[in-house]
Amino acid sequence: MTRALSDRQEQVMLAIQRDFARTGRSPTLEAIGKEVGITSKGRVHNIISELVALGHLERDANRSRGLRIVKPIPDDRFEEAARAACAALQCAASPDNIARARDAIAATLMPEAKAA
Repeated sequence: MTRALSDRQEQVMLAIQRDFARTGRSPTLEAIGKEVGITSKGRVHNIISELVALGHLERDANRSRGLRIVKPIPDDRFEEAARAACAALQCAASPDNIARARDAIAATLMPEAKAA
């Protein structure tokens, strides 16, 4: 059974996912903190370590900013895009079709993320 993320862990995870989708690489600790309102880089580092321990992220110790998304969490932007894709393709907007479309969109935006 997977433990649910805390609100702060979820905020940090979404910040990492969004920045990765936007730039193709991991954000800095400072950038993550700025986006989620944490002023301490040490606190951001601790939350990332928690996300690594929970299996959402992996670290590449040989690279600066070497985070890799392993288990992305749903992002509202993907949900909206998935519903729009279903409408454009004229497929039924069933929960299964929306989930498949959301996962395909996330995989496209974050190609390093593995399917959960």
